[in-house]
Amino acid sequence: MSTLPPPIIPVHEPVHDVRDRKTRKPLFFFDRIKVTLILVVYFAFAVVLKHADIPIMTWEEAIRDQLDAKWWVLALLGVEILRQIHYLIGEHSARYNQFWIKNVWGRWNRWWDRRNPWMRYRMSRILKFFVWGSVIVFVLASYWGLSFWETIAQAPKRLMFNPFTNGQMPWFFSLIFLMGTILLQFVAMF
Repeated sequence: MSTLPPPIIPVHEPVHDVRDRKTRKPLFFFDRIKVTLILVVYFAFAVVLKHADIPIMTWEEAIRDQLDAKWWVLALLGVEILRQIHYLIGEHSARYNQFWIKNVWGRWNRWWDRRNPWMRYRMSRILKFFVWGSVIVFVLASYWGLSFWETIAQAPKRLMFNPFTNGQMPWFFSLIFLMGTILLQFVAMF
C-alpha cells in the first residue's frame, strides 16, 4: 500500500488570456449604416409619395408635412445615431467597453442566468411577440392614418374586411371565389 497523500486537484478557474480583446470589434461600414439607410430611404419614400399625392405641394412643404407625421422615424434615427456613437467609443476605449461588458450587460446576464431556463424561453417568446406585434401595428397605423390604439381596436374588422381596399366581401372569400373561378375554367376546358 502506498502512503502517498492523494493528489491535489486545483479548482478550475478560467485562464485570463492576454489575447482577449478589451475593445469592441470594429463594425464593417455597411453594418454601421444599414439601419440609418433604411430609415432615411423610408422617410424619403414617404416624402416622394406625399408630393406625388398632392402635386401642387412644394418639396419643402412635403418634407415639413412628413416631419410632423413621421416624427417617430426621426426618433428612431436619433436612437440609432446614439447607438453607433456608443459602438464607436467601445471600439476605441477599452475602459468604456469593459464597463459595459462587466457592469451593465454582465449584471443583466447574471440576473437572467439565475432564472429558470423554461421561464427565460417563455419570456423571450412573449417579448418577441410584443415587439413584432408593435411593429406591425405601427405600420398598419401609418398606412391607415390612425393612432396606435385606434389601430389595435380596428384591426380585427379591417383585416377581416379587405384591409387594403374598401371592398364589401372579406378577402378570403374573394380569394376562394377567384380560385373557384380558375378551377371552373380548367374543368370547362376538359
